[in-house]
Amino acid sequence: HANIDGARAVRKLLEHRVDGVLVAAPSLEDDPDLGKALRGPLPAVSINHIHGGGVPTIGSNHSLTASLAVAHLVDLGHERIGTVTGPRARRVVQSRVRGMRSALREAGRSLPAKRVAESDWTHAGGYQGTLRLLDAEPGVTAVFVHNDVMAIGALKALHERPTYVDPINGFTFTITAEAEKADEANRRWQAFSTPFRLSTVYR
Repeated sequence: HANIDGARAVRKLLEHRVDGVLVAAPSLEDDPDLGKALRGPLPAVSINHIHGGGVPTIGSNHSLTASLAVAHLVDLGHERIGTVTGPRARRVVQSRVRGMRSALREAGRSLPAKRVAESDWTHAGGYQGTLRLLDAEPGVTAVFVHNDVMAIGALKALHERPTYVDPINGFTFTITAEAEKADEANRRWQAFSTPFRLSTVYR
């Protein structure tokens, strides 16, 4: 949470004589005080960017995973692909959008501003972001949603619109909305949540 005093938290850990710390605080990725505290005597590793560097980081290649997800949608024949993102100031969002643009560029497609809806990682944000996206680009046939919580809200929004919903592929959830005439009984829903776990649901 952005209101957490990261540097104070590190000092408390030092008082408790821990052997090391694993940082999972993406909302504090630009906090200079946290960065300074983590470059002290306590061994640390982070799953997100640390201001000023100097701290080992581990994590996913968000640009690559977004590129793979969108390339898959392109392979399915989608030409108007939109996205519902987290806050654009976040590095993970910038990386995913960069990967999406790369995949679209390789396919001779683009990502105009009207196909990008900024949101806030929440269910309600995914819902509202998807509605804004569909209002701005009614012809969109695929939506890349930046996390699974927002994807739930996105599914709700798509359910309220006269579109065919087919969740498909991605590092986080990617949702495609195909404009085709089909009975509800024949609608197929598929979810591929990570490259390592595949689940299929028919509805």
